[in-house]
Amino acid sequence: MKTALLPATRIEPSLRRELQTALDQGETLSGFIESAVRRQIQVRDAQRQFIARGLAAERGAEAKDDWLEAADVLEDVSALASRLSSAPRRRAK
Repeated sequence: MKTALLPATRIEPSLRRELQTALDQGETLSGFIESAVRRQIQVRDAQRQFIARGLAAERGAEAKDDWLEAADVLEDVSALASRLSSAPRRRAK
């Protein structure tokens, strides 16, 4: 399979200097950029999968009518925080 080039990208000279100081021993600028692009692809794929799982969970909860209203959850959290703040303090032994 043939390789392809990424488009040239103009950057500020200060960013180029930072980038060059960030390179590991023996690492090339091209290798660094390729690695960064690969990592960003993985991050975006993970984000898409996370959102897809969340939306599927929402559809499942909606189908079963199995969820809590946000206001009720926040009210419970507020009540727990209030109880915690008024609870006697225990010292660690």
